[in-house]
Amino acid sequence: MDEPIEPDAYRIAGRLGELVRRVPRLAWPFLILAAYDLGLFLADGISSWTLLTLFLVAASVGWALLPAAVILGRPTAWQSERGILVGAIAWSAVGPVGHLIWRVPILLGLDSSDGAGSAAISLLAVAGRVAGPAIIAIVLERRRRTSTTWPAPLLAIVAVLVAATCVQSTSSTLDWYNAQLNFGFGAQDMLAGQIRVVAAAVAPLSLLGVGALLWSAMSAVRAGEEPRRFWVWITAGSAALLATNVLGYAMMFFALAVGSPAYILDLFSAYNDIVPVSSVIGVGLLLLAFVIGAPNDPLDLGEVVADLQVPLGPKPADASVPA
Repeated sequence: MDEPIEPDAYRIAGRLGELVRRVPRLAWPFLILAAYDLGLFLADGISSWTLLTLFLVAASVGWALLPAAVILGRPTAWQSERGILVGAIAWSAVGPVGHLIWRVPILLGLDSSDGAGSAAISLLAVAGRVAGPAIIAIVLERRRRTSTTWPAPLLAIVAVLVAATCVQSTSSTLDWYNAQLNFGFGAQDMLAGQIRVVAAAVAPLSLLGVGALLWSAMSAVRAGEEPRRFWVWITAGSAALLATNVLGYAMMFFALAVGSPAYILDLFSAYNDIVPVSSVIGVGLLLLAFVIGAPNDPLDLGEVVADLQVPLGPKPADASVPA
């Protein structure tokens, strides 16, 4: 006698199959990349899964999923959201892809001691974190039906602070590099050190892109731009990420100013505990925003009201003219 059919199991399997079929093909490489990223954490054999470890894993996997979120929100992203998709890939996927490539020889048991190659991948990841949010901010600004006001004093202050951060970050890394020279760097090690100096000099520029994204999204929220939830979540997510980065650089300046008292180590330890949590909040809100879908391009809809001054709908009837 045949065993009874379990309708609930078949229903769940059917729904899962339908969900998988609905995932756009373009999203699958990034879903696989996120799964690979998760697999690396599992393969590393983490001794104890604390709450902080879970946040660290979630943040890493969440970043790898950012391009997939853009595609899920707009399955035709390569045609209609290409700028945002390119920005999301640069911001979040360059680092994991480079890490994937670098880990392949290690997983195969081959030698992967080329420090210059590893440093070059890190530099590419830094360049992506600088360019990615800037590209997204520019594209979204063009989708606005209102414009963002950029106060000149604010821009001047931000430029000075970021420039000072770049100089200090470069100086600190150069001090490290010069100290390593005393230990007799090999040619590869010297090249790796030089690449790391360049990466340290460029890294603070990412504050500009994230800051521009935050300021533009805040302006959109104040102006009542639609979809409102998209702009609210972009604002909150970019604010969390920017605050985390600014706090890190502020602590660097503070440590240089006060020297190395014992409590500095406690402060940096507390900051390292905060980073995974704030990263999960920031990237999680960005994922929600892009799954909702970015606003449409007014040019795609023929809404060139500002330039042509043509009303979108039919002209309202003039009350002074009889019908």
